[in-house]
Amino acid sequence: MAYSKNDIVQVTIEDIGVTGEGIGKIDGYTLFVKDTVIGDVVEVKIMKAKKNYGYHNTVKGQGYTGM
Repeated sequence: MAYSKNDIVQVTIEDIGVTGEGIGKIDGYTLFVKDTVIGDVVEVKIMKAKKNYGYHNTVKGQGYTGM
């Protein structure tokens, strides 16, 4: 599925990137989310969308730590 800027999606953070951002996947689309840790379930708004990945700001979440 293709995602666009300003889409809001829910994702579970599954890994941590080299610069500390949380990494989640939804329908094969990789999402990089600041201020999250593994296990967080967050609703995010896409701020920058590329073909296979995107960067997001957290809107709200269950278990969201908000580092």
